[in-house]
Amino acid sequence: MWASQQIYFEKYEGYISTQLRPKADIAELKQSAQRINEKAKN
Repeated sequence: MWASQQIYFEKYEGYISTQLRPKADIAELKQSAQRINEKAKN
C-alpha cells in the first residue's frame, strides 16, 4: 500500500515520517552522514 500523499522535509522536523518518497541520492546521504559524524566528534 502506497501513501496517497508524499511529503518531503528540507530539515529534520523532530520525528520520522513513514510516507514514501523517491529514493534519495546516495552520494548526498553519505555527505550528510559525514558532516553529522564530524560534528559529533567535536
